[in-house]
Amino acid sequence: MTENRNINTVLLNGNWKFSLDPERRGIRDAWYLKELSDLVRLPGTTDSNGKGQGPEKQNYRNLNRKNSYMGQAWYQKKIWVPESFSGKYVTLFLERCLWDTMLWMDDQFVGAGESLAAPHVFDLTDIITPGQHVFTLMVDNSNLGDENAADMDTSGCRDLSSGFSRHRKRNCGGHHTSFLMPTNWNGVTGVMELRAQEPVHLEKAEIYPLKSLDKIEVRLRIKNKAGCSGEGNLHFELKDELDTCLMSGEKKLPIAKEAVQYCSFVLDLPEGMTQWNEFTPVLYQIEFALQMGKRESCRTVPFGLRYLEAEDGHIILNGHRIFLRGTVENCTFPLTFAPPCDRGAWDRIFKIAADYGLNHFRFHSFCPPEAAFNAADRAGFLLQIELGGSSCPDKPEEKEDTLFLQRELERILDCYGGHPSFGMLSMGNEQLVSMNQPEMLAGHQKILNEKVEFARKKDSRHLYTCTSHPCTRESVSDYFVSAWTLKGQDAAKAGKLTGNRDYYLNAIMWGGPDPLDTCIYCTQPPALDTDYDQGLSDADRPFICHEAGQWEVFPDVREIPRFCGVLEAGNPKLIREDLEKKGMLELVPSFVKASGKLSLMLYRDEIETMLKSRKLSGFQLLDLTDYPGQGTSTVGILDAFWNSKGLVLPEEYRNFCSSLTMLLRSGKRVYMAGETFEGEALAANYRTEGYEADWRYTVTDMGETLTAGGGSAQIIPGEVNSLGTFKFNFPFFKEAHQLKVKLELLEKGVENAWDFWIYPQMEELDSPQIITCLDECAEDRLRSGERLLLLPDNIPDSIPGVFTTVFWNPQMKKQTGTFGICCEPSIPALKGFPNEGYTQWQWWDVLKNSRVMNLDMLPVTPLIRVIDSFMSNRKLGILFEASVEKGSLLVCSAGLQEILQDRPVSHWLKACLLRYLESDSFCPQERLEMKQLRSFLEH
Repeated sequence: MTENRNINTVLLNGNWKFSLDPERRGIRDAWYLKELSDLVRLPGTTDSNGKGQGPEKQNYRNLNRKNSYMGQAWYQKKIWVPESFSGKYVTLFLERCLWDTMLWMDDQFVGAGESLAAPHVFDLTDIITPGQHVFTLMVDNSNLGDENAADMDTSGCRDLSSGFSRHRKRNCGGHHTSFLMPTNWNGVTGVMELRAQEPVHLEKAEIYPLKSLDKIEVRLRIKNKAGCSGEGNLHFELKDELDTCLMSGEKKLPIAKEAVQYCSFVLDLPEGMTQWNEFTPVLYQIEFALQMGKRESCRTVPFGLRYLEAEDGHIILNGHRIFLRGTVENCTFPLTFAPPCDRGAWDRIFKIAADYGLNHFRFHSFCPPEAAFNAADRAGFLLQIELGGSSCPDKPEEKEDTLFLQRELERILDCYGGHPSFGMLSMGNEQLVSMNQPEMLAGHQKILNEKVEFARKKDSRHLYTCTSHPCTRESVSDYFVSAWTLKGQDAAKAGKLTGNRDYYLNAIMWGGPDPLDTCIYCTQPPALDTDYDQGLSDADRPFICHEAGQWEVFPDVREIPRFCGVLEAGNPKLIREDLEKKGMLELVPSFVKASGKLSLMLYRDEIETMLKSRKLSGFQLLDLTDYPGQGTSTVGILDAFWNSKGLVLPEEYRNFCSSLTMLLRSGKRVYMAGETFEGEALAANYRTEGYEADWRYTVTDMGETLTAGGGSAQIIPGEVNSLGTFKFNFPFFKEAHQLKVKLELLEKGVENAWDFWIYPQMEELDSPQIITCLDECAEDRLRSGERLLLLPDNIPDSIPGVFTTVFWNPQMKKQTGTFGICCEPSIPALKGFPNEGYTQWQWWDVLKNSRVMNLDMLPVTPLIRVIDSFMSNRKLGILFEASVEKGSLLVCSAGLQEILQDRPVSHWLKACLLRYLESDSFCPQERLEMKQLRSFLEH
């Protein structure tokens, strides 16, 4: 994070000689002694330079590399070292190499690097001289499990490398080396430069704000390459963002002969400094100058005045309880393959995330580059960094992996620990889920605990957790990221993870039965009275909900031209080809909108449920954006490029996801005419100040106010505040109505609104036009020209109706794989049935009791279409019409043939269909032969 102001640099950007080494011969054959024949540009990757072994085969699981390569690659450049570097401490600095490197200068082996997160820095002090030198860099991105992952043969240079040798490549790259996205690039993507500084210099300066926030502890690391001792004079100035000096001072420092020495001191801060948070992400800086004789080493250290802690089951920032509204960044960068190292790209990402009300990111099993931290510092985001390693390990972690991850942990803290945005660190993704291996889990828990304790001792400015899911009572974590409560974890260990809602922190029951069979949205009627406080009643540490949401939107194949970088849109192209072959390509816009509105509705309900939970400290959505890997998981309301899909405006999203959010607690979403509505108005306030504010509720029908009221309340910060209760009676409507209940904080411009559906009292719906099978009598009635409503008892080749859209993607878990309904809301068949053309809460009873018809064999267009999985793209539906012989037939598979006494929505749909059947509007244009209909119902 620090900047050395008097450092001399030689930038190495530009053309480099290059050669691939798929057979791993370069070390043995001393390629560093020959001139390489090819040419690439760095910073860059083999992919960005069009180098590799050809394109990957297209599949439904991933985007595909246009130039796939894993293995060793060699980079070479002639560099002129200036005379001014003489007598200085000289290093080669390479940001973002993936992930093993070896460096030669001329014929001398310099050393090796091994980090995914930290820069690879090579000390050249003892061997470099002014003049021209040839630098040869070998980068190896092989990974365990890859066919190229042979042992790195270092026998040819072992005598030059002070015993350096490598064994088999580690499988602990996380999303940096994932085959799920894929992201395993080869190259150098960040800053590349030779650096020269004084032999005695400030190698590192760290700022530790104390809890009182009126003092800071300064910790210095001084490197002495001069080999002599003496007295140094340290001058420092504290400045604000306008470069105004707020305080200054000097200290005498004895400089020992040791290569590295440490010192620390405490500074009293001037009054009036602004604390760093999401509302005031103010940065200060201290400029240090260490003088020893005539030489001076300068370093500037930016910092934010913030203190983060876990206390009483909550996350506390600067003495205020906070709630993290986060998303998961899965190392998804379709244009470049590699995470960007320029701040502008990250400024855009955090700006968009803030526009949608977020204040937190989890980086899934990887650490972002310096530019991301710099951008987050200025955007007020708190980041959770994550070590790599195998997700969901089912065997003990190898000692070599443990040691690498320990070193990587130390490097991450060293490089990025001073950023105020660096809030938390997890030791890996889903590290403790193999419940059927208790001995392995106990051993792995011990290793994870040791990592947490090491990190906590090294850098106390952050919070640490053993794993991002699950929580464990044996953990020494400061906080938990989990889809389970501690009660759920106990049940999982006992092999009794059931449908008990107290076990889970999201709508899907992780680790239990099939996800949609137990999902709260598929098993319980829609309501607004859910939270997770009961499940968290025994929580002793803060809980953050793990990977909430995962509600997929149908892939928008119109995005294919946007994939114009190093990755080919292989999976969207396969989807487009299948849709085109089946004559459904023109339906993509309506599929995207309908499934996207459903996905948004489910995300919104999950977010509001989590915000209502007083014992919860945050959530991490999966995801605000699409994840094109791991089976085409287009789960975002934004695409993989952080562009809007047109589903919701940012200000609309902030109505239910913000630092101050109006919430409603109510028993159900569907009512009968004349029933009484009872609700509780809530305000989740995670700003730093409280308010005395007036609140108001308004009930409207098509914009017309039916009733209104409100009151005044004290809104305490860091709390889910109850503003008051209210109730009213719905009118005795004779038709179905969709009403809106809006809550407002009048002085704050904060509002939120919810839809409710009101249905008239049920009347008997016995009609001779209803049939339940196509028997001989029904066929005769059609031949004679009658109008019939077929509510079939049995539908061959049908699938169960599901209320939700796909969870994650159709290739994951056992699920129906459908994306909700899609229809024209104003078609005559649905006249009087309030709907907006996609799945909303009122459809719950209809879809739960339906059997979805496969209409591929019939030349009909569904009136209510069910969007199929993009893996099969069948023509599915629950309602269609056709002319048959002289008659007209309306077919509905929504279970309307059953007794509907307790199903007002389905009862009203049936009434609407019967009314349509008898109207002049019922005139089907598509024709079926009797034998086609018979075959469809009998096959």
